[in-house]
Amino acid sequence: MEKGMEKKWGLPTALSMVIGIVIGSGIFFKAVKVLSLTKGNMSQALLIIGIVGMICVVCSNVFANMGRHYSKCNGLVDYAEVACGEKYAYFVGFFTSTIYNPVIAATLSYIGASYFCMMLGIEQYGQANTGIAILFMTIIVVMNMLAPKLAGKFQVGTTVIKLTPIVLMAVIGTIVGLVNGNGITIFTSPTVQSTDANGLFAGICAFAFAYEGWISATTINEEYKILKEIYL
Repeated sequence: MEKGMEKKWGLPTALSMVIGIVIGSGIFFKAVKVLSLTKGNMSQALLIIGIVGMICVVCSNVFANMGRHYSKCNGLVDYAEVACGEKYAYFVGFFTSTIYNPVIAATLSYIGASYFCMMLGIEQYGQANTGIAILFMTIIVVMNMLAPKLAGKFQVGTTVIKLTPIVLMAVIGTIVGLVNGNGITIFTSPTVQSTDANGLFAGICAFAFAYEGWISATTINEEYKILKEIYL
């Protein structure tokens, strides 16, 4: 009987991996782009976020069902092989390994380094920024290679650290906005009521990439301890 990969990831790590990817750096700088495309229309911007979120829910349900039936170690490549054959899966694997994943990893490392430089008052987008990005990427790669369980705990910890201020800002900001009336003004001010359909479509296209990367979680679906418990 063929021995599968070690089951080392639990539900907290699985959730943190997906949440950490979806609520990543993209939603922060893409929000500005969406507001620009909708000409400051907050209602339209929230509609864009909702539409893209629903698209992700549908896509994630599809991949969840694929992961339930095909628990291997290649994720998207395995699903491509099942759906369209080995040749198509080869091209998918080639694309993800040479372009998709490297570009995402490099981009996130560089953006993370940019925020780090901003926090320390270091010039962004310079040599220091590039050096710090390389350092960040190296640390993450080494951690995942040599200490995967530690990497899982790191994922859970950083997700909690990231979500805590976001939740606090959302709750406190909503309460304060309702109390001082600014929250209502944002949605009712006639100066921001653009209904440009082109802006809506362009915003959906732009914000869709803010959630990108979660599909990478399927690559280690065979290593999740919780799949059988969830689906049986």
